[in-house]
Amino acid sequence: MRKLATALLLAVAVGLGLTTPTAAAPGSATLTVSPNPVSLAGEPQPETFTGCGYPPDGGVEIHVFRPDGWIFFFGGPADNSGCVDIVSSAAWVTMAGDYPVVAYRVVQTGQTVKLRKLAETVLTVTD
Repeated sequence: MRKLATALLLAVAVGLGLTTPTAAAPGSATLTVSPNPVSLAGEPQPETFTGCGYPPDGGVEIHVFRPDGWIFFFGGPADNSGCVDIVSSAAWVTMAGDYPVVAYRVVQTGQTVKLRKLAETVLTVTD
């Protein structure tokens, strides 16, 4: 129940712009999205987000910034080795362009929620 409350709090905070992104040490985590690039032609395929260098057993939130300004986010846990393997439907892939993708760690202290930027990459979508 507490995890659900934290997730809802974060969703509201992100939606209202109340979160504060902070940067991690450069090169401390990796992020890869596959397949990449993808085409709008044909059936949408799930996207897989993988990488290592994350806090072990911690939550990782993935933000995908679509070219029209919409932001989609989802997440999952890092394993005890600090690696993530998160699969998302590609329903948010609706137009050609570059989709910046950022992995964050959610840090909550009391009622303050901060996003710590850990890694980033770009998903390319073609016609």
